[in-house]
Amino acid sequence: MRYIFLFILLSTTIHAQDILIKKGNREYPGKQQQGMWLVTMDSTDYVLLKKNSLDSFGFIIDSLEATITLLTTKLTAQEKVIEKCDAFERKSDSLHVLNNRILDTLNVLYRGYKGLYEDAKKLITGENFSLFLGGGIVQLPSDDYRPVLSLGAGIGNWFGQYSFGSGYKGILLGVRYGLPF
Repeated sequence: MRYIFLFILLSTTIHAQDILIKKGNREYPGKQQQGMWLVTMDSTDYVLLKKNSLDSFGFIIDSLEATITLLTTKLTAQEKVIEKCDAFERKSDSLHVLNNRILDTLNVLYRGYKGLYEDAKKLITGENFSLFLGGGIVQLPSDDYRPVLSLGAGIGNWFGQYSFGSGYKGILLGVRYGLPF
C-alpha cells in the first residue's frame, strides 16, 4: 500500500482544482474539496494531502491527544470526587438514622421524666402535700400547764408531727380521713 501511495504521489498531474492520477496505463480523476483531493481507484477511495497540511494535521492530532490526556485526568479526579461524595452520603445517611434513634430515645426519656415530674408535682403541691405548724398548752401530770409548739408534714392522708415545749417533747404519726358531710 505504501508503494502504491508513493507511486500515486509521484505520478500525479495537478490541474487547477482537478487531479489526474496515472497508475500504469490507467488514469484516475480526482476532485479538490476543502484543501484535499479525493480520488477513487479500483473502487477504493483515497485522500491526497499536501505535506504542510499533513504536518498541521500532526499538530492537531498531538493537541487532541494532549487534550484527551488532560480530560482523562480530570475525569479520573472527578470520579474520585464522586466516589468520596457517595461515601460521604452513605455515612451521613447512617448518621441521620443514628440521630433519629437518639431523638426517639430522648423523646421517650422526656415523656418519662415529664410524667415523673407531674407525679412528683401532685405529691408535693395541692392536697397531697401539707405542712403543719401549731401551738397549744399541755397539762403535765403535776397539774402544771406548759406551752407546746408542733411542727409536722403530711403526704396524702398520712402525716407526722413533732411537738416540743418547756419540759415536753413528743412525736405524733397519724392518718387523716375526710368526713362525708
